[in-house]
Amino acid sequence: MTKYVQIFLIMLLAAFLNFSCRKSHPSESNAPDNKDPIAENNATWETMKYGLFVHYVYGGEYGGMTPLSSAGAYPSTIDDLVERFNVTKWADDVAAMGFEYVIFTAWHANMNILYPSPVMDKWRGKGHSTTSRDLLGEIIDALIVRGIKPAIYTHIWVGNDFHPQGDGYFYYGNVNGTITEDQKRTGYPESVRGNSTIWNNFVCEVYDELSARYGTKIAAYWFDGTWTDKVDKNRIMETIKKHNPTCAFVANGTKSHGMPFSSKEVGSPEATDYGFASDYPPINNNDVKTWPSYDRHVAIIQSGNWWASRWGKARFTAEAVFRYTVLQAATNNGGGVGWSFGPYADGSWESDLFVVMKKANSYINPIAESIKNTRASTLYRTREGTKISKLLFSRGFVATSSVDGLYEYIHVLAPSSTQSLQLLPPQDRKEFDSALLLAKNKPIKLEKNDQGYLLTLPDGETWDTLDTVIRLSVKSNS
Repeated sequence: MTKYVQIFLIMLLAAFLNFSCRKSHPSESNAPDNKDPIAENNATWETMKYGLFVHYVYGGEYGGMTPLSSAGAYPSTIDDLVERFNVTKWADDVAAMGFEYVIFTAWHANMNILYPSPVMDKWRGKGHSTTSRDLLGEIIDALIVRGIKPAIYTHIWVGNDFHPQGDGYFYYGNVNGTITEDQKRTGYPESVRGNSTIWNNFVCEVYDELSARYGTKIAAYWFDGTWTDKVDKNRIMETIKKHNPTCAFVANGTKSHGMPFSSKEVGSPEATDYGFASDYPPINNNDVKTWPSYDRHVAIIQSGNWWASRWGKARFTAEAVFRYTVLQAATNNGGGVGWSFGPYADGSWESDLFVVMKKANSYINPIAESIKNTRASTLYRTREGTKISKLLFSRGFVATSSVDGLYEYIHVLAPSSTQSLQLLPPQDRKEFDSALLLAKNKPIKLEKNDQGYLLTLPDGETWDTLDTVIRLSVKSNS
């Protein structure tokens, strides 16, 4: 071989290696685009399935809302409310109950904000925000250090409460009522009549202050009042995105309310208004097997009201909380279910709520990887309206998937009388190579057959009466 031929071959080999390296390690110019940060955070909201929904509110001149204790007295000022709150104890309790995320009120009735707000002072005068304590910020930070995602509740059109408690005042249902100075300053009456310029300026200035204060610490904003077309919801979202481009936006209502995610508000399962009964009857409050799943977030009262009350106690058993959380996790990509109950002024809980929710977590914890930070399965889909009572007459289970797609979790909520469970072939032709009884970390028999896959419990094992979870490993090349 001549010297020139050798040089030519060396150059050819170098060119080939350079081309191969370029294919394996793309340069910045031809590399795939980075993931959209908003989509990334939406995925975070999509994968959270077990939440606490907290109303902690100073009612101001409107009255009521969060009481001091079960005795029923109310704080005299917003500072009187927030200075009582024990953040450390409360956050430890939330962690002990096992929640993935907490939606906490920044404001509700009468719009009194849980941090010092110069914007509120400017528009409404002193007394509608705290003097010095940033309680909301302390709560956010306490949740984050415990690995719990914070989200914020606000109401976008709450000027109807800008008055003393009682009847006869102006609001969208009584346009001839007495108009207060507070309503005039914020432009609420004009917004009811069709000109929302002042109200939008006011509320967006508040959202700008709120989102600038907490930035990207907030995983989601849950908005009440989104049924109205009197408020510029797009402007609110764009205002928040300036400081938090990755948060999720959740409307209290349906997809028609104009936000990426939505939530169903449930005061009582068997109610037709703020309940399940208008959608999927019949419903029994005391039988979770009759409750339907939804493909949107569900916020459901677990005590006497959305906020703490004198006689509040757990409405549903730990077992019902657990099983409905599983059902929602398998149906919904967007917050799953938020169980609503609020603390008293000092952060303590109503009656037996802490005990009941800790018990619910005792069921969740051994199989947490199959519920928390998961997606509703696309291999074995669970449709909206699914009820546990109907599963016994169909496949007997619902399913979730790990975010990375490596595992499929079969939740057997309605087991048969045999030791086996037949799975149909997965919807996208995925294959499985092993199965594990998750709570006990125990392998179980997995057989591929003409009908799909047959799962068989080991000798001595029985189906759990609440939920038997089987983790299937997805074949890497399927």
